[in-house]
Amino acid sequence: MGAPARCAMIGAGAVAVLAGLAAAPWPQEPAAAAAHPAALVGRLRIEGGTFRDDRGPVLPVYAHAGDLFSLFVRDPARAEAELDAVARAGYHGVRTWSALGCSSTAPCPSAAFWHGRDVGPGLTADYYSHVERFFAALAARKLRAVWSQGDVQVIPDRREFMTRVARLDNAAQVIDWIDCGNEAWQTGEPDPAKLAECVGHYAAAGGRALKTLTAAPSEEVHDIDRYSIDPADAFNTHSYRGGHSWDKRRHIASLTRGDRPNPRRPLGINSEPPGGGALVSAIENKHELDDEAMALLAVAALIARQAFVWFSGEGVHLERGLATAAGFHNVPKAVALLPRDVMRYETRHHSGDRWRDIRVLEARGDVRIDGAQAADGRFAYTIDGPPGSYALKVARGFDGTLCHPATGACEPVSKKASDTLAVSFTRGRILIGRTK
Repeated sequence: MGAPARCAMIGAGAVAVLAGLAAAPWPQEPAAAAAHPAALVGRLRIEGGTFRDDRGPVLPVYAHAGDLFSLFVRDPARAEAELDAVARAGYHGVRTWSALGCSSTAPCPSAAFWHGRDVGPGLTADYYSHVERFFAALAARKLRAVWSQGDVQVIPDRREFMTRVARLDNAAQVIDWIDCGNEAWQTGEPDPAKLAECVGHYAAAGGRALKTLTAAPSEEVHDIDRYSIDPADAFNTHSYRGGHSWDKRRHIASLTRGDRPNPRRPLGINSEPPGGGALVSAIENKHELDDEAMALLAVAALIARQAFVWFSGEGVHLERGLATAAGFHNVPKAVALLPRDVMRYETRHHSGDRWRDIRVLEARGDVRIDGAQAADGRFAYTIDGPPGSYALKVARGFDGTLCHPATGACEPVSKKASDTLAVSFTRGRILIGRTK
């Protein structure tokens, strides 16, 4: 959570290359030429090792708008203007908190922070009518919700709450994801078993959204597994906020390699990743989280089988508007560059010596090349590290495109083994293609 809790336009040359690659006999084109992802059709679900809607594989991407539902209760017109901006930018929907503040019987340290913005079934008159109208506003814009319960202590009767939300969503069909609390281990419920019971009430009432319990308190395997028990459909993470932009991106990529996560839940959602703005807490080198860096975080998460929620200080408290924060317009464009079936690529790897038999480029110093490769040679990688110009050694020949994460501009690239790839960046680049 933010304080006080823990506290993309494609160049003409690239278009020609993408057209040629798409004509190849591959199961899926290597990149999408659309300006941003298309609206979802039907229920979001997990099938065949990827997220799907009624049309096929999708890469779910949302904008974080923490107090948007609270704003909708207080000022519907202003909240709907934010939803319009989210829809125009190309996100699938928003993550918002359904309950904020403290209960009358359980005062909490965040009371002053949410004063005037508090909302919940025990705090807001005619609460469920507001929920119904908010769901209608989402549906009218073909948007979805990551419906997080925020401060779970505000919900006096979890069974009643989840039952009523399920019934409203069965009519509106706008919730893609539901949990029992935002970082619930510090906002009212530390017991995973009780969180599981809570989302179980939603399922028992016929709710069909993907379920998580809450974001785990760390990236450690035991914590992710402990907070991803039945009936959770996926793991939930708030990824690493330390180090430089490339360290933050590297942590996201590593979350689905090796022994993590539990093979029963290989997919997840990065529901509150690093972001810029004064209200995003515990961030090191916040100045690095520009348009380029934020788009790279999104691309890395989706390659690593995590639905992605773009985050910012405006996504905690809405003041100037979501569109004013770094990465808001760039993340959907970068996501649209990725193959829609990238989560099915069998091998997620970095480019160090351990992966010398499969890597396309060799890592160099602090420059990392992380991503995924399919058995047929298709790949999608992020390249990042300290700002500069580099000559990266090519380990395996390939044809592809090198793309700027912030602008979505791409250039064709064709290399053979032992060539070098010249690349310059401030934060990093995206490389999509197929080995020769």
